[in-house]
Amino acid sequence: MCRWGWPRSGRAGSPSRSWRTSCRPPPTAPRRPIRPALRYERHEEGRWEVGRPSIDRIDNGGPTRAAVLVLHGGTQRSASPVHRGNLSWRRAAALQRALAARIGSEGIDVWLLRYGQRGWNNLDDPAPVPDARWALTQMKQYADVPIALVGHSMGARTGARIADDSLVRGLVALAPWFPPGEPVSGLKEKDLVVAHGRRDRITSYAASQEFVRRCEQVARTTEFVDRGPVGHYLLRDVTAWNDLAASRALQMLELD
Repeated sequence: MCRWGWPRSGRAGSPSRSWRTSCRPPPTAPRRPIRPALRYERHEEGRWEVGRPSIDRIDNGGPTRAAVLVLHGGTQRSASPVHRGNLSWRRAAALQRALAARIGSEGIDVWLLRYGQRGWNNLDDPAPVPDARWALTQMKQYADVPIALVGHSMGARTGARIADDSLVRGLVALAPWFPPGEPVSGLKEKDLVVAHGRRDRITSYAASQEFVRRCEQVARTTEFVDRGPVGHYLLRDVTAWNDLAASRALQMLELD
């Protein structure tokens, strides 16, 4: 068997003997993985630089009858660009795939927006909102069909701001970030479903309930779903989160 190791030192005052191995070179320190550099990304819908919004589409494989736009989470303040290593984007990408697998056969394309910046940043001019409106424009240029929004955390807050678009039918908000006083006017005559877990320590279960109560005065329909003892990141009971998002989005689109 091949063996290697450092031999013991010689007597006091004598030089140490050198490395000894029967068939292997000395071990080297483990190398850190090299992260790929941020690059231009190519999509069917065009070319954008990192630091600007981009959009991905999972095609249903046939005629497009409707669409879903998935909006990922973020943070309160950060001008850092969103890249494919960001966990919030990766969770949303997994949700996009799950939705496409569940409702794509109904003629529904599922789109995923990647914001230019990670943060909400400005109370008066939130960074993700113009990115999301840009995404809606891209979707309408591809197919002029009804749209349902599915947002997680900051993505749900973004969705509530852009739901006033004429083609948007409603918003499915998963563990949303709805601070006190968040505007509800964008959901006028729209469908709203809010799902929140009681163990969420990032966004407020109670604030979500209050947001739904306020929307009852303006929205077409409202629903609050108590997800029980689950947290914020959609990591526990993933199938139930995905099933809920798919079923409610399909209801909003009214394709039957």
